[in-house]
Amino acid sequence: MAEVAEPKAVAEAKKKKEQSLPFYQLSSFADKYDWLFMISGSLGAIVHGSSMLVLFLLFGELVNGFGKNQMDLKKMTEEVSKYALYFVYQGLVVYISSYAEIACWMYTGERKVSTLRKKYLEAVLIQDVGFFDIDARTGDIVFSVSTDTRLVQDAISEKVGNFIHYLTTRVRRMMLAAILRNENLTTSLLHYL
Repeated sequence: MAEVAEPKAVAEAKKKKEQSLPFYQLSSFADKYDWLFMISGSLGAIVHGSSMLVLFLLFGELVNGFGKNQMDLKKMTEEVSKYALYFVYQGLVVYISSYAEIACWMYTGERKVSTLRKKYLEAVLIQDVGFFDIDARTGDIVFSVSTDTRLVQDAISEKVGNFIHYLTTRVRRMMLAAILRNENLTTSLLHYL
């Protein structure tokens, strides 16, 4: 009994492996506009991913402004006003970059899936008539097109932008941790921010 179940599991695993494809092949239906949207969305994701680090640095400087100027209320108010304006600027940058990240990746995902659906329909329509009599029913074809393209769209649209965003956040935090180990380098870095 176990001998029969084992070949079935191996066959199913092999079939599943044949159905998957590498990430770079998701871009095979991309044209020049899709590449423009993917680059814009990636830049938006990089800026959006880096923004949290800048927020922490600005907040640290704001808290330092409170500590340094606790005896001089006017100077403290000037420092708080300056950093409040920086927070507004950062909010605008985050708003624009996150919109670019989401909108560009969603739009390019829609475009690629639309092209994929057209190609799939063309491939189905060139089949012999016997294929529709024996192997396929209309409901099965529509269901498989709908499900498969939804999976592709989810992979392209939302997950790629999130991956780039979180990867950037991770890399920038690791860079900051390495920089903060060397105090002289940290001081010079903060002067450029």
